[in-house]
Amino acid sequence: MVSTKFPMQDGIRAMRAMREERYAEAIPLLERWRAAVGPENQNYAAATRVLIQAHEALEQWNEAISLCQSLSSHPDEELKHWSWKKLPALEKQRPLDHHADGKATQFVTIKALDDSETAFQISDPEPTTTTSPGKSDRKLRDAGLEALATQQYGKAVDLLERYLKQIQFANAKPHTHIALARSYCGNRQRKDATDLCNHLIKIGDQGSQRWAQQFLHAMQSHPKASDPLGAERAAREKSKQFQLDITQQVIIVALHLSIYGGLLLAPLLPSSLWQDLGQALLHQGTVAPELIKPLAIALLPVLFPLGLFYLAKEDMLKIHGREVVNYWITMLAIAIVTTTGGAILVKATDLLTQVPLLWNVVKLFVMVAGFSYGVAPLAAIAWFFIKRERVFRYPFILRLL
Repeated sequence: MVSTKFPMQDGIRAMRAMREERYAEAIPLLERWRAAVGPENQNYAAATRVLIQAHEALEQWNEAISLCQSLSSHPDEELKHWSWKKLPALEKQRPLDHHADGKATQFVTIKALDDSETAFQISDPEPTTTTSPGKSDRKLRDAGLEALATQQYGKAVDLLERYLKQIQFANAKPHTHIALARSYCGNRQRKDATDLCNHLIKIGDQGSQRWAQQFLHAMQSHPKASDPLGAERAAREKSKQFQLDITQQVIIVALHLSIYGGLLLAPLLPSSLWQDLGQALLHQGTVAPELIKPLAIALLPVLFPLGLFYLAKEDMLKIHGREVVNYWITMLAIAIVTTTGGAILVKATDLLTQVPLLWNVVKLFVMVAGFSYGVAPLAAIAWFFIKRERVFRYPFILRLL
């Protein structure tokens, strides 16, 4: 096992050197730190990023770019994304004569379908023919790209085709091929778009191949969309939101139905639970061991709504959790009053029975209240689906939250 003491000291010394702009001194320290902790360590990402920045500060472009490229397949998604975004900036800063193989590398950033695909590296050799693009050719290409951006697909097709014809198709950069494929699709030239994508899959580099595969799939999924990738992203966002809504609805339904589950636990509780608890607290100051289990059963139904009220991020879940907690507070208060004040209730009943009209009114009130509390969870669920903008309030409730 590698000791973390000395690698951490190298990291601290390297960070101090970076702050003091002693980049040449920081580089070997960072390299030792990376090698010691290994790719799976959480400090590896920080060390790598700082090492690339040190090479960049010293204009050691080949070293910085090589390091950045090595991260493209790293298992850490955050580090991999960072390298994808950093690489174009490094390539842009590196002078052309710094390229070891004599090739210029261009990067095209494309809004991808998945979060794991945020940019594509497009490597393409400089044109070797005498038909290198001139200023007029570049103006033609830029006009085509601008037409595509404003969704003037027919104009974009015309301009980009003329541009490619002038400089020859093979000499164009991959982003021009991609722009033409998008223009074809927007102009309802589906076959031309498909043929061009298949061509890119066969002869393109890794970035353009991946894009072409995604574009073909999106065209099949959205045959009438002028921007299939945009339609695919919108569909995925809508599906994600729908799944989130379904999950939220299930949680809220389960939250209110849990009230019935809690009522099913009532027979497991001794009828004198709250009276015994009050006596124990009054005389002993603590909860008797034999009361811990029934007390836990009595309070168990409150944990689910209470957890939602304090931990849920969505306001809707917090609101419904609060209502159910208030329901249980009321139920516990009723249970405590009826068990601890049993003698008083008996005397009150005896007095009320002597006045038949008043006694019948009280019995009717108790029946209505019991029925209300019995069907209230179902009413809360129905209310949620009918009028989500208004909060359902349980009737006759004691509110502490």
